[in-house]
Amino acid sequence: MHPTLLSLLQNAVRPMGHTLYIYGGGWNTEDTGAAEETRTLGVSPVWQTFFESRDVLYTYKSDDDPQNSYYPHDGVNTYHALGLDCSGYVGWVVYNTLCTENGKEGFVTSSTRLAHSLASMGLGDYTRSHTLSPGDIVSMKGHVWLCIGVCADESVVIAHSSPTLSRRGQPGGGVQLTALCQSQNKICEAYRLADRYMKLRFPSWYARYPVTVRDLDAYMRFEEPLTGKFSWRVLCDPDGIHSMGAEEILSRILPG
Repeated sequence: MHPTLLSLLQNAVRPMGHTLYIYGGGWNTEDTGAAEETRTLGVSPVWQTFFESRDVLYTYKSDDDPQNSYYPHDGVNTYHALGLDCSGYVGWVVYNTLCTENGKEGFVTSSTRLAHSLASMGLGDYTRSHTLSPGDIVSMKGHVWLCIGVCADESVVIAHSSPTLSRRGQPGGGVQLTALCQSQNKICEAYRLADRYMKLRFPSWYARYPVTVRDLDAYMRFEEPLTGKFSWRVLCDPDGIHSMGAEEILSRILPG
Protein backbone atom coordinates (compact mmCIF):
# COMPACT_ATOMS: atom_id res chain seq x y z
CA MET A 1 0.00 0.00 0.00
CA HIS A 2 1.32 3.42 -0.94
CA PRO A 3 2.08 5.60 2.11
CA THR A 4 -0.36 8.44 2.66
CA LEU A 5 -0.39 11.80 4.36
CA LEU A 6 -3.03 10.45 6.74
CA SER A 7 -0.81 7.53 7.75
CA LEU A 8 2.05 9.96 8.46
CA LEU A 9 -0.11 11.98 10.85
CA GLN A 10 -1.56 8.84 12.44
CA ASN A 11 1.98 7.66 13.09
CA ALA A 12 2.86 11.06 14.54
CA VAL A 13 0.44 10.56 17.45
CA ARG A 14 1.23 6.89 18.18
CA PRO A 15 4.12 7.57 20.64
CA MET A 16 2.30 10.56 22.09
CA GLY A 17 1.42 10.86 25.75
CA HIS A 18 3.75 8.14 26.99
CA THR A 19 7.19 8.82 25.46
CA LEU A 20 9.49 11.00 27.53
CA TYR A 21 12.23 13.25 26.20
CA ILE A 22 15.69 11.67 26.30
CA TYR A 23 18.65 13.62 24.95
CA GLY A 24 19.84 11.34 22.14
CA GLY A 25 16.67 9.26 22.39
CA GLY A 26 16.29 7.31 19.16
CA TRP A 27 19.97 7.69 18.25
CA ASN A 28 22.47 4.84 18.36
CA THR A 29 24.98 4.41 21.19
CA GLU A 30 27.64 6.27 19.22
CA ASP A 31 25.17 9.15 18.63
CA THR A 32 25.83 9.05 14.88
CA GLY A 33 22.47 7.93 13.45
CA ALA A 34 19.27 5.96 14.00
CA ALA A 35 19.10 3.40 16.79
CA GLU A 36 17.34 0.06 16.42
CA GLU A 37 14.11 1.42 17.91
CA THR A 38 13.86 4.16 15.27
CA ARG A 39 14.41 1.55 12.54
CA THR A 40 11.64 -0.69 13.88
CA LEU A 41 7.95 -0.75 13.00
CA GLY A 42 5.72 0.00 15.95
CA VAL A 43 6.00 1.86 19.22
CA SER A 44 8.69 0.54 21.54
CA PRO A 45 7.13 -0.87 24.75
CA VAL A 46 10.18 0.45 26.60
CA TRP A 47 8.95 4.03 26.11
CA GLN A 48 5.67 3.30 27.92
CA THR A 49 7.42 1.37 30.68
CA PHE A 50 9.89 4.17 31.30
CA PHE A 51 7.13 6.78 31.35
CA GLU A 52 5.23 4.76 33.94
CA SER A 53 8.37 4.40 36.07
CA ARG A 54 8.88 8.18 36.32
CA ASP A 55 6.72 10.93 37.78
CA VAL A 56 6.19 14.69 37.64
CA LEU A 57 9.70 15.24 39.04
CA TYR A 58 11.43 13.50 36.12
CA THR A 59 14.18 15.57 34.50
CA TYR A 60 16.11 14.54 31.42
CA LYS A 61 19.33 16.13 32.71
CA SER A 62 20.64 16.56 36.23
CA ASP A 63 23.65 18.83 36.68
CA ASP A 64 23.91 17.66 40.28
CA ASP A 65 24.23 13.96 39.38
CA PRO A 66 25.48 13.66 35.77
CA GLN A 67 26.37 9.97 35.99
CA ASN A 68 22.76 9.10 36.80
CA SER A 69 21.23 11.69 34.50
CA TYR A 70 19.40 10.61 31.35
CA TYR A 71 21.98 12.39 29.24
CA PRO A 72 25.11 11.23 27.37
CA HIS A 73 27.94 10.86 29.87
CA ASP A 74 31.59 10.66 28.82
CA GLY A 75 30.52 10.60 25.17
CA VAL A 76 28.36 7.47 25.42
CA ASN A 77 24.64 7.63 24.63
CA THR A 78 23.57 5.14 27.29
CA TYR A 79 19.84 5.84 27.60
CA HIS A 80 18.85 6.19 23.94
CA ALA A 81 16.25 3.40 24.10
CA LEU A 82 14.18 4.95 26.92
CA GLY A 83 12.53 7.76 24.94
CA LEU A 84 12.94 10.11 22.00
CA ASP A 85 14.49 13.48 21.31
CA CYS A 86 13.14 15.72 18.55
CA SER A 87 15.01 14.18 15.62
CA GLY A 88 14.63 10.66 17.03
CA TYR A 89 10.88 11.24 17.09
CA VAL A 90 10.61 12.61 13.56
CA GLY A 91 12.94 9.88 12.30
CA TRP A 92 10.70 7.23 13.87
CA VAL A 93 7.57 8.76 12.32
CA VAL A 94 9.15 8.86 8.86
CA TYR A 95 10.44 5.28 9.14
CA ASN A 96 7.08 3.94 10.26
CA THR A 97 5.37 5.74 7.40
CA LEU A 98 7.69 4.79 4.53
CA CYS A 99 9.16 1.43 5.53
CA THR A 100 7.54 -2.00 5.61
CA GLU A 101 10.16 -4.02 7.50
CA ASN A 102 12.59 -3.56 10.34
CA GLY A 103 16.28 -2.82 10.17
CA LYS A 104 16.49 -0.68 7.05
CA GLU A 105 18.47 2.55 6.95
CA GLY A 106 16.99 5.11 9.31
CA PHE A 107 16.19 8.79 9.00
CA VAL A 108 17.60 10.19 12.26
CA THR A 109 20.08 13.02 11.80
CA SER A 110 20.76 16.50 13.13
CA SER A 111 17.52 18.33 13.89
CA THR A 112 18.85 21.50 12.28
CA ARG A 113 19.31 19.82 8.91
CA LEU A 114 16.73 17.01 8.99
CA ALA A 115 14.31 18.79 6.64
CA HIS A 116 17.09 19.30 4.10
CA SER A 117 18.23 15.68 4.55
CA LEU A 118 14.79 14.28 3.70
CA ALA A 119 14.63 16.42 0.57
CA SER A 120 18.09 15.27 -0.50
CA MET A 121 16.74 11.68 -0.43
CA GLY A 122 14.20 12.65 -3.09
CA LEU A 123 11.22 12.39 -0.75
CA GLY A 124 10.00 15.94 -1.20
CA ASP A 125 10.96 19.58 -1.45
CA TYR A 126 13.15 21.76 0.75
CA THR A 127 12.25 25.46 0.89
CA ARG A 128 12.39 28.39 3.26
CA SER A 129 8.76 29.21 2.71
CA HIS A 130 6.73 30.13 5.79
CA THR A 131 3.51 28.69 4.36
CA LEU A 132 2.68 25.51 6.26
CA SER A 133 0.66 22.45 5.26
CA PRO A 134 -0.21 19.27 7.17
CA GLY A 135 2.74 16.90 7.33
CA ASP A 136 5.43 19.51 6.70
CA ILE A 137 8.62 18.93 8.67
CA VAL A 138 10.42 22.04 9.84
CA SER A 139 14.05 22.30 10.93
CA MET A 140 15.05 25.31 12.99
CA LYS A 141 18.28 25.81 14.90
CA GLY A 142 18.52 22.91 17.34
CA HIS A 143 15.00 21.57 16.87
CA VAL A 144 12.73 19.82 14.36
CA TRP A 145 8.95 19.45 14.41
CA LEU A 146 6.01 18.24 12.34
CA CYS A 147 3.00 20.33 11.34
CA ILE A 148 -0.31 18.66 12.20
CA GLY A 149 -2.47 21.43 10.80
CA VAL A 150 -3.18 25.13 10.49
CA CYS A 151 -6.17 26.79 12.16
CA ALA A 152 -8.52 29.44 10.78
CA ASP A 153 -6.77 32.10 12.88
CA GLU A 154 -3.41 31.02 11.35
CA SER A 155 -2.15 29.47 14.58
CA VAL A 156 -0.60 26.02 14.12
CA VAL A 157 -0.82 22.69 15.93
CA ILE A 158 2.46 20.79 15.83
CA ALA A 159 3.80 17.45 17.07
CA HIS A 160 7.31 17.17 18.45
CA SER A 161 9.44 15.81 21.28
CA SER A 162 10.47 18.64 23.58
CA PRO A 163 11.71 18.74 27.21
CA THR A 164 8.90 21.00 28.39
CA LEU A 165 8.46 21.80 32.07
CA SER A 166 6.28 19.56 34.20
CA ARG A 167 3.65 20.93 36.56
CA ARG A 168 6.40 20.86 39.19
CA GLY A 169 8.80 22.85 37.01
CA GLN A 170 11.07 19.98 35.94
CA PRO A 171 12.38 19.74 32.33
CA GLY A 172 11.03 16.38 31.24
CA GLY A 173 8.38 16.44 28.54
CA GLY A 174 8.59 14.41 25.37
CA VAL A 175 6.26 13.60 22.46
CA GLN A 176 3.27 15.93 22.56
CA LEU A 177 1.07 18.44 20.77
CA THR A 178 2.08 22.10 21.04
CA ALA A 179 0.49 25.31 19.80
CA LEU A 180 2.34 27.88 17.71
CA CYS A 181 0.78 31.32 17.99
CA GLN A 182 1.87 34.89 17.48
CA SER A 183 3.63 36.14 20.63
CA GLN A 184 2.81 32.87 22.45
CA ASN A 185 -0.77 34.00 22.87
CA LYS A 186 -2.87 31.29 24.53
CA ILE A 187 -6.03 32.88 23.16
CA CYS A 188 -5.67 31.07 19.86
CA GLU A 189 -7.33 28.11 18.19
CA ALA A 190 -4.19 25.96 18.18
CA TYR A 191 -3.84 26.16 21.97
CA ARG A 192 -7.50 25.31 22.49
CA LEU A 193 -7.18 22.25 20.28
CA ALA A 194 -3.85 21.05 21.65
CA ASP A 195 -5.07 21.43 25.22
CA ARG A 196 -8.34 19.67 24.47
CA TYR A 197 -6.79 16.66 22.79
CA MET A 198 -3.88 16.18 25.20
CA LYS A 199 -6.30 16.35 28.14
CA LEU A 200 -8.87 14.07 26.51
CA ARG A 201 -6.64 11.42 24.96
CA PHE A 202 -3.59 11.43 27.25
CA PRO A 203 -4.82 12.19 30.79
CA SER A 204 -1.82 10.62 32.56
CA TRP A 205 0.52 12.79 30.52
CA TYR A 206 -1.65 15.88 30.95
CA ALA A 207 -1.58 15.43 34.73
CA ARG A 208 2.20 15.87 34.57
CA TYR A 209 2.67 18.28 31.66
CA PRO A 210 0.61 21.31 30.68
CA VAL A 211 0.26 22.11 27.00
CA THR A 212 2.74 24.74 25.91
CA VAL A 213 2.53 27.62 23.46
CA ARG A 214 5.51 28.69 21.38
CA ASP A 215 6.03 31.79 19.29
CA LEU A 216 5.16 31.06 15.66
CA ASP A 217 7.75 33.43 14.22
CA ALA A 218 10.54 31.93 16.34
CA TYR A 219 9.63 28.42 15.19
CA MET A 220 9.78 29.55 11.55
CA ARG A 221 13.14 31.33 11.84
CA PHE A 222 15.59 29.96 9.27
CA GLU A 223 18.82 31.75 10.12
CA GLU A 224 21.18 28.78 10.12
CA PRO A 225 22.42 27.00 6.97
CA LEU A 226 20.14 24.10 5.93
CA THR A 227 17.31 25.11 8.26
CA GLY A 228 13.96 25.27 6.49
CA LYS A 229 10.83 23.35 5.59
CA PHE A 230 10.39 19.92 4.02
CA SER A 231 7.17 19.20 2.10
CA TRP A 232 6.27 15.71 0.90
CA ARG A 233 6.08 14.53 -2.70
CA VAL A 234 6.07 10.75 -2.15
CA LEU A 235 2.95 10.62 0.03
CA CYS A 236 -0.43 10.39 -1.67
CA ASP A 237 -3.50 12.06 -0.18
CA PRO A 238 -6.70 10.15 -1.05
CA ASP A 239 -8.26 11.40 2.18
CA GLY A 240 -7.93 15.09 1.31
CA ILE A 241 -5.87 15.86 4.42
CA HIS A 242 -3.95 18.60 2.66
CA SER A 243 -7.08 20.73 2.40
CA MET A 244 -8.25 20.19 5.99
CA GLY A 245 -7.77 22.50 8.95
CA ALA A 246 -6.18 21.42 12.21
CA GLU A 247 -9.45 20.67 14.00
CA GLU A 248 -10.72 18.30 11.31
CA ILE A 249 -7.35 16.56 11.09
CA LEU A 250 -7.17 16.02 14.85
CA SER A 251 -10.66 14.53 14.84
CA ARG A 252 -9.40 12.02 12.26
CA ILE A 253 -6.14 11.03 13.91
CA LEU A 254 -7.27 11.24 17.56
CA PRO A 255 -10.96 10.29 17.43
CA GLY A 256 -13.01 9.92 20.58
